[in-house]
Amino acid sequence: MKNKLNYLLGLFLLGMLTFSCTKDERAAPQGTRFNAQPFGLGAKWVYSVETFTDTSEAIVEIIGDTVLGGKPFKVAEQKLNGSSTLGFFYVDPVSGDITQRSYNSQFQNGFIESVAKLGTVSVGKAWSETYQLNLGAGIIASSKNDFLIDFVGLTKTVAGNNYSNVLQLTIRASAMVPGSTVWTPNGRVVNFYSNNVGTILTETYNQVGTLVSNRRLKSYTP
Repeated sequence: MKNKLNYLLGLFLLGMLTFSCTKDERAAPQGTRFNAQPFGLGAKWVYSVETFTDTSEAIVEIIGDTVLGGKPFKVAEQKLNGSSTLGFFYVDPVSGDITQRSYNSQFQNGFIESVAKLGTVSVGKAWSETYQLNLGAGIIASSKNDFLIDFVGLTKTVAGNNYSNVLQLTIRASAMVPGSTVWTPNGRVVNFYSNNVGTILTETYNQVGTLVSNRRLKSYTP
């Protein structure tokens, strides 16, 4: 069961790269507004996705509007290897924080909803979110993501494109199997966001620190 839990959580992380990075720049002052995810209708991001076994292309596009829980969400479609999934995003008009909802039958409530507290840049800002994972046969386990803003104001080159005012966010995943009271580390995801562009680079590592997936932004159309 533990192996199944780790596998499912790994898939969740993967659902969330040749580059250079300068980590000592602070171009974005602490506490300033940061637009980590533009949501213009028709906005489109094209990514190169590399794993141990293959290289593919992922396309994310904002295709419409909807209302969930009384809030106006943008609908994003992602296409990878011929398949298509939908995600839903809400940007808080006051804080600028992003609520993301995606559907996964393995989760008890049928969807994952997380809040990226990136509306204002602040190195060291940290928060956590816990989810209930349905393993079937009435077995419910728990997963947790710990978020930390590592750096702001970075300069970075991804897929030959230069970006400034980049924010680095690390997400550390852990799991708790039924009957346990201990969180077990289950890998981490490092995301890089460019102000007014969105995610430019995602690196996914397993629980022993091995890089298992790279996702590089090749082009962005506002």
